[in-house]
Amino acid sequence: MTEFMNKTLDCPIIASSCISTENVWNIRRLLMNGVQGIIMKSCADYERSGISNTRQFAVDKNGFVYASSPYEKEILTLEECLGMLSKLRKKTDVLLIPSFTAASLEPSEWLGPCQSLAAKGADGIQLDFFYMGNLIGTDNFRQRITALLSELVNGLDVPVMPKLNVNLPKDFIIPILAEAGVEYVSLLDSVRSPFL
Repeated sequence: MTEFMNKTLDCPIIASSCISTENVWNIRRLLMNGVQGIIMKSCADYERSGISNTRQFAVDKNGFVYASSPYEKEILTLEECLGMLSKLRKKTDVLLIPSFTAASLEPSEWLGPCQSLAAKGADGIQLDFFYMGNLIGTDNFRQRITALLSELVNGLDVPVMPKLNVNLPKDFIIPILAEAGVEYVSLLDSVRSPFL
């Protein structure tokens, strides 16, 4: 048994933010196979342009697989994610963790959408900070990310779990997470291999 985000899981496997978690059908297949926790594909509050290319894959001579994919193929809209949560929550009580991202560190861009996800039955929310490491050199980055995390921790009824990346050094980010009251951290996609 594993305790995670106020749920007891008989199976400690949590499927995370991938092709298998980007639609209801795929998630139901995971659940039928015993997975008891889902980190859903990341979503953002935007409207699709309708122009989206396909995912591309390459395998190097050592067997390593590399993938490239456009934003609209990898990021669900907020409405799509809310719809998925609504359908899934009616059918199951497994751990459902939607993942949300925004283009800035402004709390106003994060709080409302995250509250909507919580209201639809999210057990927690992964904050997709994967690209935020690119902002580390901007003015007042430490203060802005601390303020954002504090506002989300205090403004939501469910736990938040920042998805960090390799550009946020542990000695820099750990004190910020502690100061903001963050209890969970996701390190998905945080280890990068060299370019081809």
